[in-house]
This record gives sequence, structure tokens and C-alpha cells, in this order.
Amino acid sequence: MTSFSIKRVCQLLRPAQQTVGWWKLVWKGKAIPRNRVITWLVIRGSINTKVKMQRWGYGGSLACCLCGVGVEDRDHIYGHCPFVRQLLESLFYRFMQIPTLERREDVLTLMVSKLGGAAETVETGRIIWQS
Repeated sequence: MTSFSIKRVCQLLRPAQQTVGWWKLVWKGKAIPRNRVITWLVIRGSINTKVKMQRWGYGGSLACCLCGVGVEDRDHIYGHCPFVRQLLESLFYRFMQIPTLERREDVLTLMVSKLGGAAETVETGRIIWQS
């Protein structure tokens, strides 16, 4: 007879998920814990944006608070917002000599590929990306 265990109940209730390639990028290293959580929420699509808050009854403007041009959703903020793109591109280029990347997924893929590289490069990229 098997004894009761909370761990076993959780395993039964929540199906096993595949290991994702970006987990080390988010959870390893010297990044600020708060930034790790925010990065994890962004990747999972759980970050609160004006578009998401509108579904909860938010009645304000949906314009991006950083550029005022696009509608503030995850894909705009972390991929299309001119303000964020210019900031990230200048930081990535200055500290890591990485050229312009068009999509958020491209940045994620590049960062995961750099995980095996020089520790200083990996940490620099991780901190920039999570900030």
C-alpha cells in the first residue's frame, strides 16, 4: 500500500510538461529575482498589459505607455514597440555585438544558444534581457 503524499497528488492533478529550452535563461544566473519572475510571465504570456486588463473591465486607453503608437499587448511591448526595440538593440549591440533581431522569439533563441558560451557574455545578455 502506498502512503499519501502531497507531491504525488500534485503530479496526478498536473500533467507532466516538456522541459523548455529557455528555463536556464530565466532561472539560472545572477539576475534579480523580481526580473526573473517578470521574464517568466512574459514568456508564458501571463504579463498584465492594457489589452489583458481591458478584458477585466479596464476602461482606459489601450495605447502603449512607452511610445503611444501601438496597442499595449505583450507582442507590442516585447517585440514591436519602437522605444523598447531601440533600447534593447543598443544594449545588446554595445555589450554583446548582437545585430538587430526582428522578433521576440529570435532574441530568446539567440540567448538560449549563447548559454554554452563565455560566462560573462551569458550573464550580460541575461541581465539585459530580463531587465
